[in-house]
Amino acid sequence: LEARCQEEDTKEKEAIEDREQQLEVELEKKAEELQDLTSQLQELKDTVEDVSQHRDAALRKVKTLEAAQASLPPRSTGSAAGAAGAAPVPAEDPAKLQRLAAREEEL
Repeated sequence: LEARCQEEDTKEKEAIEDREQQLEVELEKKAEELQDLTSQLQELKDTVEDVSQHRDAALRKVKTLEAAQASLPPRSTGSAAGAAGAAPVPAEDPAKLQRLAAREEEL
């Protein structure tokens, strides 16, 4: 009877050790998965930050271009101005507008 109990105890101990080993392997896999997911999350955060900065720069550029365009004298589109032979108001130099926008983007 005692030998049988020892045999059962030995089998139970082996089963527990096997289960511990399986759990350790699973834990290592989960730790690796967590590390991968953490890396992916950081990449996403970096991408979102980069996109946000580009969006902000684009908005500043648009505002600068709109402000530059608003500062231009209004264009005459009436037929009276064309019939009178008046020269159209020259548009703001596009290169100047781009330089203004680039300067604003740097800020």
